[in-house]
Amino acid sequence: ILKSYVSDVEISNEYGDSCVESGSKTDDESSAANSYNSKKLAKAPQQLASLLDAAKVRGAQGVNACGAIKVLTDKKASVVSLAHTYGVVSTLIEVISQESETQDTVVEFDGGEGQELEGEMEMEITVRLYGEASERAMLGLRNLVNHEDNLGLICHSRGVLTCLVFVIENDRSKLRMLACEILSRLASSKDNGDMVKKDGVLNLVSDTIASDEEYTVKEKRHQFIESQRFLIEFLFHLAKNPTSSVYLANNDRLMTTLIHLAKISKSPQRTTSFLSIVAHLSRLKENSIALLEVHNLVVSLTKFIRSNDINCKTHSVHCLLNISSELACREPLARSSDLLLALCLCCSDLNEETRIRLAAMQTLKNLSMEPSNLVHFADGGNCIQSIALVANSGATGNKDKDMIQYIACDILANLSQWTRLLSIIGSKHAERCNETCASIDEIFSFETRHPTHRVRGYERWGAEASWFHS
Repeated sequence: ILKSYVSDVEISNEYGDSCVESGSKTDDESSAANSYNSKKLAKAPQQLASLLDAAKVRGAQGVNACGAIKVLTDKKASVVSLAHTYGVVSTLIEVISQESETQDTVVEFDGGEGQELEGEMEMEITVRLYGEASERAMLGLRNLVNHEDNLGLICHSRGVLTCLVFVIENDRSKLRMLACEILSRLASSKDNGDMVKKDGVLNLVSDTIASDEEYTVKEKRHQFIESQRFLIEFLFHLAKNPTSSVYLANNDRLMTTLIHLAKISKSPQRTTSFLSIVAHLSRLKENSIALLEVHNLVVSLTKFIRSNDINCKTHSVHCLLNISSELACREPLARSSDLLLALCLCCSDLNEETRIRLAAMQTLKNLSMEPSNLVHFADGGNCIQSIALVANSGATGNKDKDMIQYIACDILANLSQWTRLLSIIGSKHAERCNETCASIDEIFSFETRHPTHRVRGYERWGAEASWFHS
C-alpha cells in the first residue's frame, strides 16, 4: 500500500483553488509561514495526507512512509509544491524530533523470563526502526531545502531550527551531518539572516567546529569532519549577510574560537576558511570595533601577514584594512606590536602579489590619518624608510603598482603634515592662547586646515561589491 503512494501521488506545481490560508489560527505551520511571507499552503491530496499520518506511526509502517516521502522529495519537479503543502514540513520535523523520546528509552536485559526478554527485544527493534525513520525524514527535508524557493518558508517554519539544533547537539550519527548540511543550506539565503537570533545556535556551532571527537570507525570520522565543514559553510554564508554579520562579530566566544582554530589548524584550507569568515565580517563597518576587541585577533592577523600562504595573507590584510577605516580603531592598531613593520615589509617586497601590497599600503594610509600615530610610525623600525623607498620607485605603467607609489607619497605627506603641526603648536601659539583664551585643542583644530593639502575619506576592501554574492 505504501509503495503505491510513490507511484500514484502526484503533486501539482500549481496550487490551484484548494489552498489553506497561512494565517489560519488552527494551522501552526501556516502561521509560521505567514510570519515570513504570507504565502498560502496547498491542501494535501487525500493519499498524501494518509501518507503523512502513516509517517508518524512508530515501527515499520512509519519507516516505510518516511521512505515514501523521501522518494517524493527526490522529484525536482514537485519539490517546491511539496514544501508549500500543508503538513509536509511539520510531519518531517515531528518524526525527527521524536527521536529523542525513543533514544532516551533504557533497555535492560536481565536474562529472566522469556516473555519479558521478548518485550525488551521488541523495544530494541523499535529504537532501531525509529532511528531509520528519522534518517529518512531528514533526507527528505534535505531534498526540500535544496531548492532555493523553499529556503525562506522552511527556515521560518515552527520547530525547524529547534529540531536541527537539538540533533546537532545530541546526535553523533549520520543524522547530525544531515542537520548541519540543512543548516548550511538555509543560511545560504539572504532572507534567513535572522536565524542567528535563535538562542544557542552560535555557541553550539562554535563548540562543534572546535571539538575533536575520536572515532575508530572511518565512516563515523568522515561524518564528523563533514559536519564541521557544513558548519563552517554556515558561518561563511552568515558572515556575508549584513543582517547576521553583526551578531557573529559580537559573539566573543565564536570569534575567539575562529582565531584560535586558524592559529592551530594544520590544514591550510581550514585556516583560509576561518580567516575568510573574519575578513567578510570586517566588511560591515559597524563590526570594526567589535573585531578589534577580540582577544589576539590583531596579533594573529599580523602573524598571518608574514605567512607563506597567499590566501591567508590576503584575508588578513583585507581584514586589517577594513578595521583601520574606523577612526576609533587606528591608534590601537598602530600600537599593536610589529603591525606597522609587517605592513611596511609587505609593501616594500617587490616579489609580493600586487593586490596584497596595495591592501597593505592602503592600511598604512588609513593609520597615517591619525595624528597620534606619528610616534608609532617614527618608532616602528624602518617604517618611514620603507614607505619612502616605495614612494621613490619609478612609474611602471601598471595601474595598481603606480597606485601603490601614489599612496606611499600620500602617507609621507600625512606624516609631514602632523610633524609640521606638532612643531608649530609650541611656544609660537602659547602666546595666542593667552591673548584669545583659546584652548590648545581649538588651535590644533584650526591648524589642521593649513596648508591646503587635506586627506579625505578612507580605504576599504569589499565595500563596492555586492554584499551577499561577492
